[in-house]
Amino acid sequence: MSNINTAQLSTPSKIQSGFYKKSMKCFFFQSKLFEAQMTELYDDLWLTVTAVKNLRWQVNGYYHEMNVKQNNKLASHFVDNDDKTNRPNLYRACIEQSWEQQEYCISRNLLTNIFALFEGWIEMLLPLVSNNPPSAKQFQFPGSIHPAIAAIQQLSNSVLVTAFYNIYITNNYTSKINHIEHYLKVYRYFKECRNCIIHQGGRTNQNLVNAYSSIQALTTSDLDVTEMPDMEPVFAVNELVKLRLRGVIGLSQIVIKIVEVLDMEFIKADKALDCFISQIKEFTPRPENLRFLTDAKKREKIVSIMKRSGFPSPNYNTAFYQLLERNRIITT
Repeated sequence: MSNINTAQLSTPSKIQSGFYKKSMKCFFFQSKLFEAQMTELYDDLWLTVTAVKNLRWQVNGYYHEMNVKQNNKLASHFVDNDDKTNRPNLYRACIEQSWEQQEYCISRNLLTNIFALFEGWIEMLLPLVSNNPPSAKQFQFPGSIHPAIAAIQQLSNSVLVTAFYNIYITNNYTSKINHIEHYLKVYRYFKECRNCIIHQGGRTNQNLVNAYSSIQALTTSDLDVTEMPDMEPVFAVNELVKLRLRGVIGLSQIVIKIVEVLDMEFIKADKALDCFISQIKEFTPRPENLRFLTDAKKREKIVSIMKRSGFPSPNYNTAFYQLLERNRIITT
């Protein structure tokens, strides 16, 4: 049997392998983990979409060809008899329901998971970056986001900010702090959709009507995207909430932008330096000896330490060098 290059078929899970920690897209471990979780969420999503579409095709063909009269006959054909826990209603799911109804169910589950990941991320990161952080809810509403960010940034470390802040701003140029209010308006629309699904029996309420009103004038340039998320108009209460997969996928792009913006702004948080040093020491547990090296070699070594720890090359200066020395990352 010939050798198979599995790297061409699939890359390792960034979460299971720990490779997410080496990502340079975001500054904090928790943000890097969020990115990896979103990737895995979509790995599962596309598997589900592919499986459901193929199952619908097969069930429809068998149902019409064999003129099946009972659902249990469908189930016995497609489900292994030894699988005692799996008893789907294939007639309802694959024949009675349209693809649009199936798409709604898939979109609903994706929507719930996106918000769970985001809320888990913000609640996990806030106490790590600030001794007295604002409520996580303040980072989920337009109008309260800027005061919340300002509260986090009261005691920033100027050396760390000089070394990295502008680098991340440049690298993540499609995620902008001056558009964070726009991102959150889209976030609120979908969050109110989720709330109506969970708490209103899937019917619209005034919060959702108001949320839709606030996004009607937004454009692609407001959101730094090439295509607006597909958002169903909502003008009245007590109507069925409608979701499309393309819209929820668009939401995920916006949520990633929110995470990237906050990740960059949290570099200015009072405890960001503690997080930075902790992340480096995971990969550099003992100080690197830079004694007897030329200035050029010292800088090269520091860049190597940063890369090993999942950080880009910093804006290097004497103050940053001294910061690493004080925190026992390097010795001279």
